[in-house]
Amino acid sequence: MAMEWKTEAGNLMVYTVSGQLGIGEMEQAQQETDSLLTGSAGWKILVLLENFEGWSKEEGWEKTDLIDETEQNVDRAAFVGPMAWRDQVEMFTLKGLRPLEIEYFNEEAAARAWLGV
Repeated sequence: MAMEWKTEAGNLMVYTVSGQLGIGEMEQAQQETDSLLTGSAGWKILVLLENFEGWSKEEGWEKTDLIDETEQNVDRAAFVGPMAWRDQVEMFTLKGLRPLEIEYFNEEAAARAWLGV
């Protein structure tokens, strides 16, 4: 599994996820980007799922405290990938239960337009 991230102009954090996502990779990415997101409002997140194979079956996924600490600084999150993953991604992100807007797209251009970047 590979999870990479970078920042772009306009307070945009772009994550690229491929293969199977493990809790360790998720926690590491959150810790690395936490300092950028904390204390600075107006962030947008773009997650690109490339050859995504789902989430590992290990303990720890129920722990969302790292996400909770920074989500107040994120306005919107867009996920891009095959539509077959849409329902699972929306459940994983707790779409509708978090203060930020979350949408799923099958094209990056549409996601970027929705994010306003």
